Amino acid sequence: MMAKPQKTAAQVGGLDVVALLTERPADGRLRGQAGTVVDMPNESDVLVEFCDDDGRAYAVVACARADLLIAEFEGR
Repeated sequence: MMAKPQKTAAQVGGLDVVALLTERPADGRLRGQAGTVVDMPNESDVLVEFCDDDGRAYAVVACARADLLIAEFEGR
C-alpha cells in the first residue's frame, strides 16, 4: 500500500480541518486548537471557524496558511 502524500500549508483548502501551530493571544486561540477552513480570501490567509462541543461557532479567525497544520484522517 502506498502512503498518501501529505498536504502542505500552501494546499489548505475549503472545509479542511486544521490545527493552530502558534499561539494567537489577541484572538484568544491556543496552539493546537482545531478548526475548519471556511473561506480563502487570498493566497496567504484563510478564515478558520472554531466551534464548541455542540457544533456552535464561537470564533472565526483569519490565519496565515503557514501557521496551520492540516489534519489527516485514516481512510480519507
